[in-house]
Amino acid sequence: MHLKKLELCGFKTFPDKTILEFTDAHGITGIVGPNGCGKSNIIDAFRWVMGEQSIKTLRGTAAEEVIFSGTEDRKPVSMAEVFLTIDNADHSLPVDYTEVEVGRRYYRTGDSEYLINKEVVRLRDVQELLMDTGIGKGSYAIIGQGQVLTLLHSKPEDRRELFEEAAGINKYKTRKIATQRKLEHAEQNLFRLSDIRTEIHQQLGPLEEQAREALEYQVLKKDLSGLEIGLVKVKLGKLEIFKQEIDQKIAEYKKVVAEADNSAQNIASKKQEFRDKMVELDKRLADYDNQLQELRRRKADSANKFDVAKERIGNHQQRLQAIEQEISQLTANREALLARQNESTAELTAVVQSVTELEERLAKKNDEARDIIERWQQVNQEITDLRKDLTEFTEQLENKNSKLMGLNTGETVVANDLQRIEVTLTDFSKEKEDIARRETELTERKNFVDTSVNDLRTRRDELFKQKSDKDEERKNKLNLRMEIKEKFDQQSSRLNLLEEMQQTHEGFQKGVRSIFQAKKDNVDGFSGVTGVVADIINVPKQYESAIEAALENNLQAVVAADQSTVEQVIKHLKDHALGRATFAAGGLLKPAAKIVPLSGVCALDVVSCEEQYKDFIAALLGSVCIVDDLEQALHTSLDGLSAVVTLSGEVVTARGLITGGSVGKEKESVSLLGRQREIIELKKDIEQYTADLSRLDGEIKNIEQLFVEIEEELKDHANKLKHLEIEQGTIANDLARLSIDRSKLERNIAANRQEISQQQGEMSRIAVEKQNLQNALDELIEQKEAKEKFILEKETALQQADTEKTKVNELLTEIKISSTNALGVKRQIELKLESFRDNIRQTEAQHAEKTTEKENLLKSIAEAESILQSSQNVLPEIDGSIEQMQVKVGSANQERSRYFNDLEVYDRMEKERNDADREVRSKLSNEEVKMAKVEAEYEEISHRMANEYNLTIADVLQSEAVVEDYDKTQDEVEKLKRRIKRMEPVNLLAIEEFEAQKERLVFIETQCEDLEKSKTDLLNIIKELDQTAIEAFKETFNIVNEHFKRIFVDLFKGGYAELQILDESNVLESGIEIYAKVPGGPKKAQSMTLLSGGQKSLTAIALLFALLSARPGPFCIMDEIDDALDDLNIGRVTEILKEFASRTQIIIITHRQAMMSVVDMIFGLTMPQKGVSKIVSLKLPEAEKALLEA
Repeated sequence: MHLKKLELCGFKTFPDKTILEFTDAHGITGIVGPNGCGKSNIIDAFRWVMGEQSIKTLRGTAAEEVIFSGTEDRKPVSMAEVFLTIDNADHSLPVDYTEVEVGRRYYRTGDSEYLINKEVVRLRDVQELLMDTGIGKGSYAIIGQGQVLTLLHSKPEDRRELFEEAAGINKYKTRKIATQRKLEHAEQNLFRLSDIRTEIHQQLGPLEEQAREALEYQVLKKDLSGLEIGLVKVKLGKLEIFKQEIDQKIAEYKKVVAEADNSAQNIASKKQEFRDKMVELDKRLADYDNQLQELRRRKADSANKFDVAKERIGNHQQRLQAIEQEISQLTANREALLARQNESTAELTAVVQSVTELEERLAKKNDEARDIIERWQQVNQEITDLRKDLTEFTEQLENKNSKLMGLNTGETVVANDLQRIEVTLTDFSKEKEDIARRETELTERKNFVDTSVNDLRTRRDELFKQKSDKDEERKNKLNLRMEIKEKFDQQSSRLNLLEEMQQTHEGFQKGVRSIFQAKKDNVDGFSGVTGVVADIINVPKQYESAIEAALENNLQAVVAADQSTVEQVIKHLKDHALGRATFAAGGLLKPAAKIVPLSGVCALDVVSCEEQYKDFIAALLGSVCIVDDLEQALHTSLDGLSAVVTLSGEVVTARGLITGGSVGKEKESVSLLGRQREIIELKKDIEQYTADLSRLDGEIKNIEQLFVEIEEELKDHANKLKHLEIEQGTIANDLARLSIDRSKLERNIAANRQEISQQQGEMSRIAVEKQNLQNALDELIEQKEAKEKFILEKETALQQADTEKTKVNELLTEIKISSTNALGVKRQIELKLESFRDNIRQTEAQHAEKTTEKENLLKSIAEAESILQSSQNVLPEIDGSIEQMQVKVGSANQERSRYFNDLEVYDRMEKERNDADREVRSKLSNEEVKMAKVEAEYEEISHRMANEYNLTIADVLQSEAVVEDYDKTQDEVEKLKRRIKRMEPVNLLAIEEFEAQKERLVFIETQCEDLEKSKTDLLNIIKELDQTAIEAFKETFNIVNEHFKRIFVDLFKGGYAELQILDESNVLESGIEIYAKVPGGPKKAQSMTLLSGGQKSLTAIALLFALLSARPGPFCIMDEIDDALDDLNIGRVTEILKEFASRTQIIIITHRQAMMSVVDMIFGLTMPQKGVSKIVSLKLPEAEKALLEA
């Protein structure tokens, strides 16, 4: 797995789409640029797209700051997005894709989204995708600015996050947290189920009593149904007789109606017959009318044809005369055109003869010109060759002159160099004396700084010890506060639960809960309800079981102000079927005389309440005695006592009944009496915990204030020490540089003396070479002059040939012009002849066209005369046909009038029959209404039987119910109804509810057992997860420690370092400390905090490389980790970097030249416009090649 591409758009200083492509799976990529150009924004983009939520980590104060905010020249954008493409060919990421693109968008509206391969996902999906891959949250894949020092200054407990990521135990921690949540949920469910189980036990007793009442009620309802079914059966018999009488009358009336319908059908048949004949006559009349219209149309057409033919004959005769005149004119024109054609033919013959003669002359002159041109070309070629030779001589001369000038220049340069070197030697001598003086001064300053550093380190060690002591004291206080806070939270949660149960009256009967819900809803008549007995009494904890046993269900008795309130509440419960309740009303309960038992204590003495309720409590507990145990209860005299109860809840009544046994799991949760007591106790505990927390907060604050003071002094010492250590490094570097400069000066002096000797030898060589070049120049000048003379002779011969060629060309031009003119005349004559031929052909075509038109006109005149004659013969025949058709129309109209009169007679007969039929149908309707009433009564009985007894009419008639005395049976029915009415309301669901609650109790107990088992399983899972995580952490820690020791030695060229787990007994929570011994430092390894700034940075880098070695990540991004290192240490770091680059993709942001020297590819950042970053990329091999070619 490795990075392939990072794409930014609208992110911070990258408003335009910017793409960084990482082509190599391994190697080092550098990102360079001036300060403030946006280099670190690329690191922020990596963090942001991988799910970073901390705005502070992204170097901002608000989420929208990641969006480009605009500049003076550019508007802000509305969205920022970053896409990171990862090569997943090795399937390191848990998806099936070989390439994974992770994206993140944020809009100015505050909306955001995460994407994986273009699909919108949750932040959790991105985090789980990257978890334990070496690039997840808390990993070392991205090392930002100053993060190296942050790692060093962080607490040991915080430092372990890097090791957890390397060990890959984050998934175990995540699973452990999820399992702990499940465990907490299971415990809450178990507590809740225990309360529900108690409530069910309390409800079972009242439900059993209600179920017995419901069974009795069902028996009475069954008896009532038998009697009512018998009465209905008798009533159905009477209705059947009445129904048969109505059926007989309906049948008679329907017979009369049927006879009347037959008569009406005959009349309708006759009427339809007359209508059909009238329709037939109407069709015939319409046909006659159509024929008459057709004859009239034919008459009009014939008259029109006569007029048209007559007019056409006149027009054709006029056109015929005009055509004969046009034919005569065309014949004359043709004769004139033939005469002109013959004249033009003679002219063409003469022109052709002249053109032939000119062409023969032109051919002779062309031959002469060709000979002259060949001679001219030959001379010209000879001149060209000579000039080419001359050019070569000239170039040789120029080269020789250039070399000679170069030698002169070189001679001057060498002379100048000799002078410069002599001056430089003098300067080097002075500089060497200055270096010796500066070395003395720096040595004295170094001794003073070393003494100051030792003093500051001693004081710093003292402050660190004070800080460690105070830190331990603060941890103890915090642990104590955490324990108290945990108890405070537990008690608060318990208090909230109990108060909620008290407010909702959980554990009380349904009727009691309904009453207080109605009071809460301000239902009329409930203002006199003040509470329940359990709420108005206070009982010491040791007597709670005894008082609960003595009162039993009376604990849930509702306390009312008066009898009127009780009556209104009971009515409300009945009307809305909300259950039952027991009431204690003022004036109704008579207080029993207080009994002083011979042994034990009176129950009334251990109970306290408000004055207004004392009569209630005296009536309930005045005759109850409390003893220690059952044995004592059995031996206690019951004279005057209603019952004796024990502290554990056994009861012995005055009637000799004994109640006892195990209370079971239903008593595990808080009882009704204990609920109020526990609420008071919990409030007292919470007040004490609040005071303790406040006291501890004050103490912790004081310690932290002292801690801040120590930190400030440490910070002050650290700053001083840092400046002195920097000065130490600067002095050491200056001394080393002076030593190097002194050696360099000595080497330069020796080199300059050697260079003087070389330059003197060069001067001698240049003098010899100058003489040889001068001799060669003289010889070349003589050869050039001879060539120039020969070229002049050839140019004279070329001018003569050129003159002859010009004369021949002028004569050729004259002949060509004459020939061209003759050809033009020839073309004009040919065009004229062609025009004559076209005109003759056109005239002949017009003559033939006119002749044809004449023939057509004569034929058309003959046809028109024929039509004229035919029209004159047809008109009299059409007039006779019209008269015959008019006679037929009159006859048909007379026959239609006769049928219409017959139809009116039958209409009168039909009206008389309809009047008689309406009277019969009215009587039939009356009987049918009576039948409907009978059927409605049947239907009402049917519905009542179906609704009340689920029986049909057939079931009732077939039943064995017999009524001997109808009136007596009705009396019995009324008695049963009254008895049932007195029992109501009866909770018929109580039978099912009782069985359901028993089943529910079994189910709840099973659920409790399952939850206990689940709780055990979850605890085992947490234990296994802890063990697996510990093993993985220890294994990784040991590997990292070994790599850390090795890399530390490589970077420091000696020394020793190791990592230590501070608390071996708690590996998963323990911090990790770093101990190191640098070369030349103290003999014993000490905490990393005691090292110098540069040593700390190098140690942190060694730790990061050790983590990469233990579990190489796919890539690592480092932002200016070399900031606190000098060039020597950077060189050591780059050696390690090159080693890691062979197996890990490294991306570094730097501005140090030594670090740039090892990168394989560079991305350069610039800011051509304020607030807008641009990027260019270049592979170093390509850059080097370009430089070499240049």
